[in-house]
Amino acid sequence: MKKEILITVAFGTTDETEFNRSFLSLYKDAIRKAEMPSLFSVTSHKVKSKLGYLSFERAMQKALDGGYSHVKVFALFLADGKEYRKVLSVIDEYKNYFADISVNKPFLTDMNKEIARYIDRKFIQNGKIKILLGHGTGTDTDFVYTVLLDNLRSLGRDDFHLILEKNTDGMGELRLNGKEEIEVIPLMFTKGHHISEMYEKIELHCEQNNLSCSLSAGGLGSDAEFRKLLTERYI
Repeated sequence: MKKEILITVAFGTTDETEFNRSFLSLYKDAIRKAEMPSLFSVTSHKVKSKLGYLSFERAMQKALDGGYSHVKVFALFLADGKEYRKVLSVIDEYKNYFADISVNKPFLTDMNKEIARYIDRKFIQNGKIKILLGHGTGTDTDFVYTVLLDNLRSLGRDDFHLILEKNTDGMGELRLNGKEEIEVIPLMFTKGHHISEMYEKIELHCEQNNLSCSLSAGGLGSDAEFRKLLTERYI
C-alpha cells in the first residue's frame, strides 16, 4: 500500500519573523494543497539550533521510521548550490529505503521564465532603476541569474539589473541613463541579514552619488502570489 509524506526543506534564516513570513507561510500553503502528512526541515545548523526545526536528515529518518513508502521533497532553493546538493546527497543515502523519493529542481533552473513573468507583473515600470539582489551560489550554476535577467529583457524590462552577494561593488557599473531613483528588490526567499548587508553598501553608493534609493518590502517567500506559483507547480 502506498504511504506518502511531504517533506519541505529550506536553508532557512535565523530571523524568526522573516522565517515565519516566508518559509513557514510557504510550508502552510504546501500542506493545505498536498493533503498528506508533512514535515518541515532545514539544512542550516544555525537555524536548526536557534529555531528548533528538524534537519533534513532527521526528517528523512522520521519518514522511514513512520513506515512511509513514498517521499515527496519540496526543496525551497532558487539555484543549484551547496545547500541544494546537501539535500540530493541525503536523498541518495536514503533512496534504497523507500519505493520512491521525488524532489523538484531549483526554481531558477526549472521555471525561470515563469519567475521572470511574475517579477514583471509584480514590479511595474515606474521610471526607477530596479536592482535584483541575489545570493548566488559562487559556482558555475550562477548563470541562472543571468538567464533570469535575459528573460526580463525579452519582456521589455530594460529597467532591471542584477547584483549578487559577492559583487555588490557592481553598483558602479550600472548605466543609470539619467535616472536618479533606484528600487532594490530581494531575489531571495527572505529579507534577512544578507539583504540588509548588501543594501547598506548600495545605500552608501546612492548617498555618495546623490541618488534616491529604496528597498522593497519583503523577500519572495512573503508574497502570496509567488508562493502560489510554486505550490501550483510542485504540490
